[in-house]
Amino acid sequence: MSVPSVSVIRRGRERVRAAPWRGDGTVALITVTPEAPFLSADFVRHCLDTLAAQGFSRVVTGALSPLEQAGFLAAGFEVAERLQLLGMDLDGPLLELPAGPRLLRVPPRRWPEILEVDGAAFADFWRFDELALSAALQATP
Repeated sequence: MSVPSVSVIRRGRERVRAAPWRGDGTVALITVTPEAPFLSADFVRHCLDTLAAQGFSRVVTGALSPLEQAGFLAAGFEVAERLQLLGMDLDGPLLELPAGPRLLRVPPRRWPEILEVDGAAFADFWRFDELALSAALQATP
């Protein structure tokens, strides 16, 4: 089976992006678009039907706020992981980093090395593929 690319599922004002999870053509990742309203359970079920017709047998989402979760939970999704949010009080002294190696942007030709380290560090479900690495680099500075 060929792995489908990123697609947009829309109905009215509701829409999501859908893509294979880590290149697995059986698991779809639904990403809520920031400009869309909170999704209804009916629309989430429509997305599930659409993705099933494309050959997916499982669907996951990224981290969702409690308000964003409502339509998914009503459509039968369950919370699989809880996101841990880290914080730091900027009123106190900041940690000074020791002199040493600097962080540099890695060119795409080096991505296979990054993906090799990622593959050794994480269980199959959490491992990045090229699509996930590209998305992460676009989402973060």
